[in-house]
Amino acid sequence: MGFLDKLFRKRRADHKRDEAIDFEIGHEYADAAQAYAKRASIDLPHNELMFADDCLSSAIDWIKAGNADEALGEARRALQGYLLGDWLKKDEDDDGEYLKSLTDMVAALRQAGYTKESDAFLSDINNALIKIGEKPISVMVMGTENRFPNACPHCGADVSYRGNLDEINCPFCGGAIHAL
Repeated sequence: MGFLDKLFRKRRADHKRDEAIDFEIGHEYADAAQAYAKRASIDLPHNELMFADDCLSSAIDWIKAGNADEALGEARRALQGYLLGDWLKKDEDDDGEYLKSLTDMVAALRQAGYTKESDAFLSDINNALIKIGEKPISVMVMGTENRFPNACPHCGADVSYRGNLDEINCPFCGGAIHAL
């Protein structure tokens, strides 16, 4: 039973992946996103890394489809997948690949113009990192004029910002940070 179950599960997952790729080729990104999300559900009980990867693929397609809420939802599912197996915990062999996948999603949301969703996901990542005993990740916003402290005075998260604003909010804790 185990072998046949695994075989049929793999075939269903492969079918959903192929379906998603076909939708992407046809620029039907919402359908592709749904196919990746269904594939993720097939993978979850058996492989949290494949689950997370499929959720991130779904999120990217939701961004292309113009649906920020669905993209954020899938990004959050990916984060949960990585947390299931402690994949975000640092060790001596860790190259940060999984955390980089998540921060790439933060960047993708921001580049698509979904600043609110990008900031919300960054906060989710930092909350998860703190829960597992890791340091919050740094935040970088590019600008040219005012300088701000390197760390948030409220929570200690790394902050890099230069621009024309006199005050920014920390994307992690929401605290006000004033220009130097």
